[in-house]
Amino acid sequence: MKFLKPRFWNTKNNIFSILLIPISILFIILTKLKKIFTSKKQFKIPIICVGNIYLGGTGKTPLTIKIANELKNYNKNSVIIKKYYRDQKDENRLINENNVTLISDKERISAIKKA
Repeated sequence: MKFLKPRFWNTKNNIFSILLIPISILFIILTKLKKIFTSKKQFKIPIICVGNIYLGGTGKTPLTIKIANELKNYNKNSVIIKKYYRDQKDENRLINENNVTLISDKERISAIKKA
């Protein structure tokens, strides 16, 4: 499959890029402020985070199950932690059907502490 880059990547400046500069600066400032005012959490257990920018249908749950099963092959205990959502019962059922331990909580931090 051949991917073509968009034509606007070849142009240096156009009216849209100039108009978006203030928004970009504001976004950079807000990101830096968030880093300053949020604290990093440290946990005693190793954590593998599986995720991407898309919401659903990209294979995150099957990949997570595969990782958990591979860790079992190396005699490592693994737990899948998910934030609790009422409408994701099918995902939880899929994880449980594959004999993987699942901890689901409204707050991920408390689920990690339970693990």
